[in-house]
Amino acid sequence: MTQRRIAVLVLLALTWATLATAITQDERGALKLLFWATHGQNWMTKWDVQNKYSDPCLDSWYGIVCDRTGRIRSM
Repeated sequence: MTQRRIAVLVLLALTWATLATAITQDERGALKLLFWATHGQNWMTKWDVQNKYSDPCLDSWYGIVCDRTGRIRSM
């Protein structure tokens, strides 16, 4: 029974790691370009584009809507 619990925990950890990296670098890059092109530094609610670990879906960037897999669906 203990081995089964460990296996389930490992599976959940691997699934979370996959979801955490669902957004592609191209998508993130496009959002950064949009941020800078529209003077995002002056927005009332800013995105954390300087932090390379900030994720539009996981960190709930304002105006970004993501699905359950962590892919951007709308803005």
